[in-house]
Amino acid sequence: MSLESFIKKNKINNIYSYHQNDLGDNKVEYGWKNSDDLNLDEPIVLTYQSKSKKISDEDLRWSESEGKNAANLSCYLNYFFASTKMSPEDFLDKWGGNENELTKLNTSADTRGGEGLFMIDLARLLVNGGKMVRYGRIFKIINS
Repeated sequence: MSLESFIKKNKINNIYSYHQNDLGDNKVEYGWKNSDDLNLDEPIVLTYQSKSKKISDEDLRWSESEGKNAANLSCYLNYFFASTKMSPEDFLDKWGGNENELTKLNTSADTRGGEGLFMIDLARLLVNGGKMVRYGRIFKIINS
């Protein structure tokens, strides 16, 4: 299947890829950027709006405006390692079952809340496949 066909079939609004910049002094800036590249030969993570009624209005508006997106699983693995300095398996070994302790570590006023639980859910998704729901988004791993 061509990338164009995949985008059309799955109604993809944006393709994202992991990106990082070395800022020097052991500092790295990392995150997501829009991309035109998606490797259809490897698993893909689709993200799209959840229809749950439990979503906050803010998350609902953001998720709706974000549309349906795709990124390669390898990009998510790179993002996860950059965020935690651990593999998803090691992260689950350390924090699985210790969600309350992890949540207490991230109490900064500039966070939206639940980032620790998001990382645990993301680790489980990356290890086990399937799907997860967080911040009004469904994250689902597929093979193109």
